[in-house]
Amino acid sequence: MTKIIILLSTYSGAKYLKNQIDSLLSQTYDDFRIIARDDGSGDESFSILKSYDKIEIVESQQNLGAKGSFAELLGYAVKHTDGEFFMFCDQDDVWKNDKIKKTLAKMREMENEYEDIPLLVHSDVVVVNNNLEVMAGSFWKFQNIDPSRDALSYLLFQNTVTGCTMMINRKLANLVGKIPTEAIMHDWWIAMVASC
Repeated sequence: MTKIIILLSTYSGAKYLKNQIDSLLSQTYDDFRIIARDDGSGDESFSILKSYDKIEIVESQQNLGAKGSFAELLGYAVKHTDGEFFMFCDQDDVWKNDKIKKTLAKMREMENEYEDIPLLVHSDVVVVNNNLEVMAGSFWKFQNIDPSRDALSYLLFQNTVTGCTMMINRKLANLVGKIPTEAIMHDWWIAMVASC
């Protein structure tokens, strides 16, 4: 079966974290590993991560911010796993139970079409409030984002890829390398590398 690695970065998100982890563990597609890194939380986030035996924790000693934390996670996963695909998981999201299944299906479709090249798939998001009440059915419409504008010339000015929706294959993960400190966010950098 396919090896999917879910990369979860946390930072003082205990209020939301359990709901997110439970949504991961409720996926209809279950052949995945969760690798998490806490970025120096001042709340119970790290304890919550440790309470789940299905989560592998990357030990950390410093606060790197979201970009740096996800960069550390991706680097670790590429080096220490045989994962074929990598997904990025925000601590305050709740995934629909068929998210991995649908994303993987699209990735497989793209592999069939484009064969053996670096690939990234991503989707829209439903915007909700703290009580999971829908504020906007489409993040793209909410933020006036046109996801078809994925050429590097567009991506240099506006990111159209939301990190918590993307799946990348190992070929792209190997190309991403160390995310530069000058990059605005990890998802934006990965999208630009994929576009190139």
